[in-house]
Amino acid sequence: MCLRYNARHTQAGVEQPQQSATPKSTHSNPCLEATSNVMVETMPETMILIPGRSSKQGTSLNAGKLKDEYLEVTSTLEMNEDDMKRLQLEKGDKVRLTSAVGKTVVTCTPKKSEDLPAGILFIPYGPSSSELMASDTAGSGMPLSKQIEVQVEPA
Repeated sequence: MCLRYNARHTQAGVEQPQQSATPKSTHSNPCLEATSNVMVETMPETMILIPGRSSKQGTSLNAGKLKDEYLEVTSTLEMNEDDMKRLQLEKGDKVRLTSAVGKTVVTCTPKKSEDLPAGILFIPYGPSSSELMASDTAGSGMPLSKQIEVQVEPA
């Protein structure tokens, strides 16, 4: 469902949201269309999250799990640049990821299509990715962490 809110001016000059019907659009998804006088609320998109190790995560771990560098690296989501454009996201924007077991808010950064296919997300192991994993380890001692279905939306 796409909700559009048009702003109207009151006598005090303060804008108040007023719900209106969604106008027809030539855009393939009018929920993602932006105009200067319309706020657009988009629906979350389902994507596949693959948490894993990265060299930056490994080197920042040496400094300590409570250090800013480690927390920054492990809370940065890599996303296909075309997915980011479609969701009207820019590098450094915050996104909310919601899985069947939890949710977290992270910073996103673009990756080229040849490096990360559309619909696939990557985040280094850390506190943010752990919020999205179930506790089942299938006897391995490591939570099942690959191919986590998540809802992605701007935060």
